[in-house]
Amino acid sequence: SARSAVLTWDVVPGDGAAITDGSGLWLDGAGNWNTGAGDTTWNSVTPDSAILGGGGGSGGIVTMNGPITAGALTFNSTGYLLDTTINTTGLTLGGGITVNAAATNAAITGHINFNAAGASVFTVAPGATLALRSLVANVNDNYYSTVGGGGTVTVYCAALPQYASVGSGYSFYVNTLSNGTTLVVNNGTAYANLGGGIQGALQINSGGRFYNNTFHVFDRGAGTAI
Repeated sequence: SARSAVLTWDVVPGDGAAITDGSGLWLDGAGNWNTGAGDTTWNSVTPDSAILGGGGGSGGIVTMNGPITAGALTFNSTGYLLDTTINTTGLTLGGGITVNAAATNAAITGHINFNAAGASVFTVAPGATLALRSLVANVNDNYYSTVGGGGTVTVYCAALPQYASVGSGYSFYVNTLSNGTTLVVNNGTAYANLGGGIQGALQINSGGRFYNNTFHVFDRGAGTAI
């Protein structure tokens, strides 16, 4: 697409406005993104915003096979896994990540880099879950993210390399956790600025660790909520 657009993932190119869910390569050169009227190729220059899920299917694995920049990312159907591990630069986003109610389980592996201040916002609908097997970074926000929407974000990942020298390093930074939203630290170490608005639920499972901004450490057994 020549200009920025909101595009829906479509694994069957060339069939007009019809959208088919499933697995494939983000950049396949065949036009696997749908404008709502027809298929097109991805544009990272402007950039486009991505929707995974629109055909009523059950998702699949979308593999990022090259450097990708997107305006924002939305999960609309259940069962989608976005795999950025093949691409060393990961996914660069200028806007937030949204998981809608129909996308009951969404997941991202690899690296996510937000390139604009205020962009690192995770909005997960009630009943939906976003599994982050990812390193999440936004230098514009001192690496902090906002988590809300009433659903659950689960962190499974190693520490951010930028902060490996601070204690054991942190895998996810949160400044705001909205009421009704749950952050689960399943593996790795999370860090929260408790003065930033932590009103939701925090659960630390076995293998997880949590620091707050006064450097109090919570390192609990499986299923402990604090």
